[in-house]
Amino acid sequence: MTIMILDGQGGGLGRSLIDAVVKEYSTAETVAVGTNSAATAAMVKGSKIQGATGENAVAYNAARADVIIAPLGAYFANGLLGEISAAMANSLAASPAFKIAIPGAGSPVNIASHKSLSATDEIRQALALLRQRFPA
Repeated sequence: MTIMILDGQGGGLGRSLIDAVVKEYSTAETVAVGTNSAATAAMVKGSKIQGATGENAVAYNAARADVIIAPLGAYFANGLLGEISAAMANSLAASPAFKIAIPGAGSPVNIASHKSLSATDEIRQALALLRQRFPA
């Protein structure tokens, strides 16, 4: 199984996701994909996972992933303060992967049934969704 973690800006959410995913899914191939080099560097720092950056990296890895975990804004063109191009959003949408979106407090998209949660609780919920679909 290949799990793609996508993040932008400073990569902090992606780094926390990687820590949680690698701990529980140690046999899965986990790939960090950043919208910028700072995000990628933060996600792979101190780990043995592979990282890639940019629009082509999003398209390439999204097409091959079994699971994509990313902030909700990553699934929309101009999301993450403009870091998500239309091509990136289209690559994510076209991917057959099981997708998990982390809403995040700064997302311009609101989910009617969503409660405001801390980043830690959102990561816990993301892992619960992953476990439901792919038991560890």
